[in-house]
Amino acid sequence: MTTSTDDREVYLASCEGDRDAVRTIVERHNGDLIAVARAMGLDDHNAVDVVQYAWMQFFEHLHAVQSGTGAPLRKPEVIRYWLLTTCRNAVRDVYRHRGRTHDLAERKLAEDEALGHLVSDDDPGRAIVRSERRAVLREVLARLDSSDRELVALFLLDPPPSYQEIAEMLDRPVGSIGPTRARCLERLRVMLKGAGYE
Repeated sequence: MTTSTDDREVYLASCEGDRDAVRTIVERHNGDLIAVARAMGLDDHNAVDVVQYAWMQFFEHLHAVQSGTGAPLRKPEVIRYWLLTTCRNAVRDVYRHRGRTHDLAERKLAEDEALGHLVSDDDPGRAIVRSERRAVLREVLARLDSSDRELVALFLLDPPPSYQEIAEMLDRPVGSIGPTRARCLERLRVMLKGAGYE
C-alpha cells in the first residue's frame, strides 16, 4: 500500500527532474485514474483520453516547477488527490461538452476489475456468470444519482482516498461521507438482492 510519505518523497524528486520518480508516480496512480474515469461512466476510449489529459496537466505542472515558472504543491503528499481531482474534473468536462448527464448503463465495463469489489464470483471460470453479474451491477449503479455514483467510484479505488480527500473532491462535508457511503451501499445491496444477487 502506498503511503502519503512515499508520495511526498517521489513527488519532490519528480520536481527535481528525477525521471525514475516520475515513472513511479505514473505506475503508482495510472490504474486509479483509469478506474475513476470508467466508474464515472466513460467508455474505454474516453477514459484513456481523460487520463492522458490528467497526465498532460501533471507533466505541464512539473515543467513549470522545474523551469521556475511554477511552484510545487504546498502539500506534496497529496499528489494522488491532485491527480484524482484533475481526472474527475476532466470527466465532468466531457459530460458538459456532451451536454448530458452520466449514463452508467452505456459504459463498457466487461473487464473492469473494480466491479469485483462489489460483486464476488466464487468460480472465476464462469465467465458468463461474471458477465451477467456485471451487467446487473451496471444497471443498479445507473439508478444512483450522479453524485452517489462518483462517491462509489472513489471507494472502488485500491486503496480508496481518505474521507477528507473525498470530501474535498466532491465538495461535501467530511462528516457526510461515511453516512452517505453507507446509504449508497445499502441501496446497492437491496437493489442487487432484488435482482437475485445477495
